[in-house]
Amino acid sequence: MSDSAPPLRGACQAGGVGRDESDVFGCAWSRSRTDRADAQGTPPSATEILRAAGAPLPLPPSRGRSAAASSPVSRVRFYSLTSDKEGSALRAVQFTRGETVLGAEVRDGVGPPLVLLPGVMADAATWRPVVEHIALPNPVLVLDRRGRGASGPLGPGYSVRTEVDDLRHVLGNLGDLGLPGVGTHLFGWSYGGLIALEAAVGRADLRSLTLYEPVARPFAPEALEPLREAVGRNDLDRAVELVNTVVSGFSDGYVAELRRSPVWNVLRSLAEPLADELGAIDGHRPAFDAYAELDVPVTLLLGADNEGRPPYGTAFARFERALPRARVVRIEGEGHLAHASAPRLLAEHITDAVTAH
Repeated sequence: MSDSAPPLRGACQAGGVGRDESDVFGCAWSRSRTDRADAQGTPPSATEILRAAGAPLPLPPSRGRSAAASSPVSRVRFYSLTSDKEGSALRAVQFTRGETVLGAEVRDGVGPPLVLLPGVMADAATWRPVVEHIALPNPVLVLDRRGRGASGPLGPGYSVRTEVDDLRHVLGNLGDLGLPGVGTHLFGWSYGGLIALEAAVGRADLRSLTLYEPVARPFAPEALEPLREAVGRNDLDRAVELVNTVVSGFSDGYVAELRRSPVWNVLRSLAEPLADELGAIDGHRPAFDAYAELDVPVTLLLGADNEGRPPYGTAFARFERALPRARVVRIEGEGHLAHASAPRLLAEHITDAVTAH
């Protein structure tokens, strides 16, 4: 992109964040299209930006409920949490696997639970606008993967297998939250889609599996070493620059304007685990041969704008070939970031995938 592209605008308003299909990681600010009717929209306040972008959620033990329903296996802890919109109360919980805390946000309900797993540069808070619009009575749990939110660090030896084992631990301990442990609906986006799919292999207790543009190697390999160097010297500003330029293709001018926005510090925190996450994707060989044997109905969601285009459309095609029985749904007018650009629309597709099974 050139420096003459339209200026940034605040986009983290009630419906989520601004849309640009080339923005890989769903930053809370994005370049407006020249044909957007709302291109001159009023920027939100700093508080709105931070909330919509997924600012880290403090969970002090003095707030909310105690761990009355904890178990010696997962040691689930409960806290009170209320969303910005009336009638959408959430609760924050923490699982413990070994020495690692795994945080999550839960919207209570009845019936089999729906578990959502975000990808990189996102956390549970980033997905609140989607959860708000999921028109299901079912409980909804959004997991904060390692390195974000209330969860612990990635830890030594981090890999896709680490994430898969974390997810399997959570799925195996949903009963500690008073949720049914069988018949779970599982959803994963991007890196979360790869993790969810790998975790589903060999399981017979899932009711449905929905994957929104899962990714696999190779994934932005040219950005990996520069990101490792930047994060290694704790230069998170440089890491955010690399995400937006080398990976996402934005201009230096765009990044300079982004740096002046209140959301920059949020992006810095989300970028901290990015190099290791991309390295994990690059070092993992998906079990493509095993996917066709999955004993669970699968829905594949593709942003129609990405069809046939790298990196997401080309990666999607590989998963589509490996899952010949999957139902394939194209989200018209969207790319990789429907959770940010069209949370209501994405929620409708998730709702449809769940109600179909």
